[in-house]
Amino acid sequence: MPKSTDYQSNLAVVDVFPFTIYHNPIRNHVLQVIDEEAGESRSVEILNVGCGFSQILRHINPRHRYTGVDVDERSLGQCRQRFPQARFEACGPFELPFPDASFDVVFATEVIEHVLDPQRWLRELLRVLRPGGRLQLSTPNYGDFILPLVERTFLELVARLQGFTRKGIHPTPFSLNSLKDTLEQAGLQQVQVQKTFLWLALVASGRKAGG
Repeated sequence: MPKSTDYQSNLAVVDVFPFTIYHNPIRNHVLQVIDEEAGESRSVEILNVGCGFSQILRHINPRHRYTGVDVDERSLGQCRQRFPQARFEACGPFELPFPDASFDVVFATEVIEHVLDPQRWLRELLRVLRPGGRLQLSTPNYGDFILPLVERTFLELVARLQGFTRKGIHPTPFSLNSLKDTLEQAGLQQVQVQKTFLWLALVASGRKAGG
């Protein structure tokens, strides 16, 4: 994972223009997946892996039960203050502190590109997902030229002004095809991967077997 200074500064701009151009389509995809699983009236158990500041919780229907996990204790402290109605837990990337089959929806936005062993990480996410449940994730799109160009120029300038560099911040980059292959190799079914606006990010979902 990136250094804490990088992580905190990245989280702080999620809802700030022009960064919303990147993040809003991701948020909308998460909400779409939750709505599809919940239907009109069902309440679902949701796990947000790498929850950061949990800004998305403001947009999730309060009838759902939300749990956020993160490696950064400072972020979790802020989450607990802002959202006392939700549950937040600290954990490492490969050890989720929950029993098997605990959640209907598991989502992780902008996390998998930081993970050095994506298959091991995905197995842990699938362990806590109920049979038939839905996994959603997003990651920067390195399969097209726009995101790498923006990252080398504008985003690197912003990072330098904040006191760090983005070089090496994403050790496991994905294209659309490599992300789809990775999810299918993990055992997910009905895998769908799409590019967001301007091809900047990839949003994906898949379903755990059974159910």
